[in-house]
Amino acid sequence: MVKLQKINKISSDHVQTLIHSIDTVLFDIDGVLAINGVIIPGSDNAVAKFRQLGKKIGFVTNNALYTEDKVLKQLELFKATEDEIINPNLSLLQYLKKIDFKGDIYAVAGRACKNHLRNAGYNIIEYKDIQSSDLEESTEAIKDLIQKSLERCKNVKVIYLDTDLNICQGALEVAKTLLYHMDGVQLLTGMCDDLCPIGNNLKMICAKYHINAIEKWTCRTALRVGKPSNVLAHFVHSKYNISDNSRVLMVGDNVETDIAFGALAGYKTCLVLSGIWTEEMVNNWTVAEELKPDFVVNKLGDIYSIIKDM
Repeated sequence: MVKLQKINKISSDHVQTLIHSIDTVLFDIDGVLAINGVIIPGSDNAVAKFRQLGKKIGFVTNNALYTEDKVLKQLELFKATEDEIINPNLSLLQYLKKIDFKGDIYAVAGRACKNHLRNAGYNIIEYKDIQSSDLEESTEAIKDLIQKSLERCKNVKVIYLDTDLNICQGALEVAKTLLYHMDGVQLLTGMCDDLCPIGNNLKMICAKYHINAIEKWTCRTALRVGKPSNVLAHFVHSKYNISDNSRVLMVGDNVETDIAFGALAGYKTCLVLSGIWTEEMVNNWTVAEELKPDFVVNKLGDIYSIIKDM
């Protein structure tokens, strides 16, 4: 298939043939449907049209900061159901269940993620359980933190890294220490995005920078449970009973997470330019060729304008 086809440059018949060739449409949320809770014009109409055409719908986000209830409220106009929400918290739980995980989890992540794990019955250790006050600015304080980490985290078998808006160096020192000095500890990550659009042309720094740092410092490669990862793909396949990956369309605004996820899973892919990626970035392609999406569109509503009469 020819890559980087701009939907507004191809015939409506071609677009309609594409729509007939898919059974399931997976949408990223931030930058595709909404930015900081503000609906991108036309995106709700596009999702409604896909529903009307009988497509299965999924909302696949790497953002684990929000509870499912908050995501549902954000997607109220899209008539989203809880069963249609897919995030790293859910794929992480499926993975832990699959491996029959026993042990503690040291989590550098948001409150919603940690509560999700606790509600599933897992014992979560976070940085404040080890160090309840600010560290003194000395190497002796770091040595003391390392010793307390090894004593407090003897039963830790998984280190989980995700977005933590209150992250500090001490939290990363603990993760590094456990990976250095304890055998059999798995390193898992959820959101590995670099940036996230938050409105008014602003972008938030995401978890990629500290995930990359831990991998570099420990010479370990984290197993990812968010986009892009096989773990999340397996979760989606089982949830939607997908037998033919080519009949799935992944729509996202980030090539290195959304489109990479679709490419890895064998889905058709569509990049929208309403979030992280811009037309200039597409025209001056600098990432791997295999990550080129099948289709490019300025915003999701542009697809609706083509298929609204189907």
